[in-house]
Formats: sequence, structure tokens, C-alpha cells
Amino acid sequence: MVYCPKCGKELPGNAVYCDGCGQKISGPTTSPAREAGGRWSRREPDYMGGVSFGVFLIVVAWVFLQYPAIWQWFIDWLKEWESSGPTALPLVLVEPVSLFFLAFGGWEIISGFIRWGTGGRLSAAVSDVVGGFFGVALGYAFREYGAGVIAWGSMLPIFIILVGGSILLSTLFSLATRER
Repeated sequence: MVYCPKCGKELPGNAVYCDGCGQKISGPTTSPAREAGGRWSRREPDYMGGVSFGVFLIVVAWVFLQYPAIWQWFIDWLKEWESSGPTALPLVLVEPVSLFFLAFGGWEIISGFIRWGTGGRLSAAVSDVVGGFFGVALGYAFREYGAGVIAWGSMLPIFIILVGGSILLSTLFSLATRER
């Protein structure tokens, strides 16, 4: 097998340029390239996405066990929309929604550090952590809405600010850590 000396991608034996990163291939390289820090650029599959989906299902089930009537509350809220259009989130749904975002956001922060600590892609680890902070912040905002500190009309701008901040942080980190 022939590998790119820069990115480690497997290439056909007659490759002149790597079709992954554009590196000129001067001669066959028979083992994947090493990155700075001694890690292989060709890694084992990253299973954290599957683990996170499992945690997502567990968090959904946990919230349902804590609030067995949540589905009915949610359906009743949506039925209100038929006559009056979209309305504010009923206070009865605030605590379960907040709990979901706080629990799953917390998991995403943890999974980012697990991914990073086990040699996963740094960009994926950062994405997990930034997304986790987004979830925790959104859960906290819902909790503050339920306590009457934040008005429902402020929730959309808060959501947009959190999404924009998450995109900005992820992009800046990606730019700061990319290989030059």
C-alpha cells in the first residue's frame, strides 16, 4: 500500500499528487505519515458519535421517567397553536426541556474531552465541547425563563446569539489550529 507522506491517505501506486491534500508524491511511502506529537494521521474509527447517540437516548428516557406526562403536555401545547398560532413555552415544559439541554450539553462537554484524550480528531473534540456549552447555556436560559428572569420574547435572540457564538468559536479554533 502507498500512503501520502503528509496526510497519510492511502493512494494508488502510480499517484503523482495526493487527492486528499494535494501533496506531491515523490516516491512510494509504505506507512502512514505521523503528525506532530507522534500520532498517526490514519486513526482507528471514532466511535464517540455512536456513544453520544446512546447517551442522547438515555437522557430522553431519563427526562420521560422524571416527567411521564411530558408528551401530553407537548401535544397540548402544539394543539394551542391551531387556534392562536405559536405561543410561549408553557411553564410545565420548562423544567424538562431545561433538564434535557443541561444533561445532554454536559455530556457533550465530557465527550469532547474523552475524544481529545483518546487521540480523536481535535476539531471533533472542540466541536463537541463548544456544542456542549451551547446546550448547557440554552438549558440555563430555559431555566431562567421558567423563573421569570428572561421573557419568552428574549429566547429567540438568546438562541441566535448562542448559535452565532458557537459557530464563531468553532471557526476561530479551526483557523488557529489548522496546519500551515
